[in-house]
Amino acid sequence: MECAEQKQEKLFDTVNAVKDASYKEKTNNTEALINSVLDHILDLKKILSDKAAQIEQLNERIEKITWSNEPFDETSLRMMNELIAAARDLCRMLKKNYEGFGVIGGTNYVTEETERFNEAVDDLRELAQDLESIYFNLPNQPGFTEITRQLTLL
Repeated sequence: MECAEQKQEKLFDTVNAVKDASYKEKTNNTEALINSVLDHILDLKKILSDKAAQIEQLNERIEKITWSNEPFDETSLRMMNELIAAARDLCRMLKKNYEGFGVIGGTNYVTEETERFNEAVDDLRELAQDLESIYFNLPNQPGFTEITRQLTLL
């Protein structure tokens, strides 16, 4: 059996340990750290939202071009080819950035923003494919020009 002195010493040590832990928590500024992390999350959400909006505006501009029924001359087709290449390059860079967001996106803090960003990039990729099909691949297929002409008469 422990003697009273040993019990008192253990109690004293335990009280001191709890007091030390309590003091450390009072002086530890975890609230500031948490606020800083939350501020960075808000900053990231804004960046993603702004990027998605920018890509969506580009997508709207490109989509208007896909609905143009006017034939393009050689110079315009070369510019179209440059547009397709630039859009694909932009998609590659944005997808690379998106892969970095995957770690954060899985935390549910920026899920909505990362999804919007990813959808905008996917739309841009699809629009580049559409441009290539409409202006380079389909016109070389027999009957495409006639079908297009008939559709414009409707």
